[in-house]
Amino acid sequence: MQYAELRNSILKARQQRWDTLLNMADNLEKGCIVTIAGNCAGAVKDSPVLRELITHAEKHMAQDANALTIGSYGDAAGYIVFMRSSLKTAQAKEKAVAIESSFEWNRLLDIDIYGKKGSPADRSAMGLAPRRCLLCGEPAADCIRTQRHDYCDIIAETERLLKGFQRACTGAH
Repeated sequence: MQYAELRNSILKARQQRWDTLLNMADNLEKGCIVTIAGNCAGAVKDSPVLRELITHAEKHMAQDANALTIGSYGDAAGYIVFMRSSLKTAQAKEKAVAIESSFEWNRLLDIDIYGKKGSPADRSAMGLAPRRCLLCGEPAADCIRTQRHDYCDIIAETERLLKGFQRACTGAH
């Protein structure tokens, strides 16, 4: 698939995800909506091991944030899970950040929290540190914006993290 085609299909998928989220948020009386997706660079946005990582996070959000899965699907942007939590957005975001930070491979997760009308729980507004770069630990948004790192290095780190998760699941060392 050509780069422009891939980019357009991912943008279309993200718009569909946003529309789905807004529909769910419109029906939200209390609590919040949780989305869990992969946060991986590269053309491959879905794989069995990434789905397993997302499912692992889904189980933790169900347990830690009293969240119930209300839908999931795969598209050009990867696999996504939608959940509803009875917690307030700030409380759910704290749980999400704890999960994202609990193991190095969880850095490949993107757990977002939304309130009514799709308003996102923002890390900085809550006094939480920004997401860190996979390679250097600086704020990820800065590295992405400035294209600080070689693309191949980012892909290699993503693969290393996924292999680490796989080994942890199978008990192999």
